[in-house]
Amino acid sequence: MAAFCYHIVNNRPYFHCVTWEAEGISVGCTAESAGKSYYPYRYSPKHSKSYVNYNRVKLAELLRLEKFEWSFMEQIHGTSITEALDNNKDQLQNCYIGSDGLYTREPGKVLTGFFADCVPLYFHAPDSGIIGIVHAGWRGTFNLIAVKMVDKCKRLGASPDLMRVIIGPAIGPCCFTVKPSFLTQLEHLFSQQELAQVVNTDINLSINLKLANQLLLCRAGVLKENITVSGLCTACSLGRLASYRRDGLSAGRFIGWICRRK
Repeated sequence: MAAFCYHIVNNRPYFHCVTWEAEGISVGCTAESAGKSYYPYRYSPKHSKSYVNYNRVKLAELLRLEKFEWSFMEQIHGTSITEALDNNKDQLQNCYIGSDGLYTREPGKVLTGFFADCVPLYFHAPDSGIIGIVHAGWRGTFNLIAVKMVDKCKRLGASPDLMRVIIGPAIGPCCFTVKPSFLTQLEHLFSQQELAQVVNTDINLSINLKLANQLLLCRAGVLKENITVSGLCTACSLGRLASYRRDGLSAGRFIGWICRRK
């Protein structure tokens, strides 16, 4: 089964995981609709704060989230992972400063990140009640942010072999071309056999970031059969998903979320 199914409700397109929904976990990401501009969910000089807040409310209504609270990462391409507690949040900026990963046991907390090629990782540890989200760009991936989330959950009582992870829409090896010097960052992380899978040399030199995260998660103890990988490439999905590699500075961002329903 595909990681996410595409929906358009009230002219608002989004991807949603139906299988986790059956367990009371809402997880997915917003999308664009061909011929329509995306709805902004991120504060920026382009859009008023009231309009962004309005769109966030409409998204929550669409997902039938009641008595919810948004929790946002700052996202600095680091590896800091923060528990989504109010006393950890910067109230002025309404986000967790310095964080590229969030986790919680608390129902109603909507853990979110903004993406436009980087890999969204969604975590569910059913034995401990922990859910989490990680923003894994190439820096975060190669600095083992996925492994650090697994280790964090393990210290809090989760069994890695019971954890489930969704690797969401992100730039694929078809579009993430790199220079040969880039490979020096991978050589200490992967065996030659693994490098042959992660690095594509068929036409242009490219990297499979999703597969890199999958291999690292398995190394951390997550079972391969418990990892679902989205086949969607953001750079290829014109009219569906934002992509910095494709659109440059004009690229929007899609919001990825995970929430345990109350």
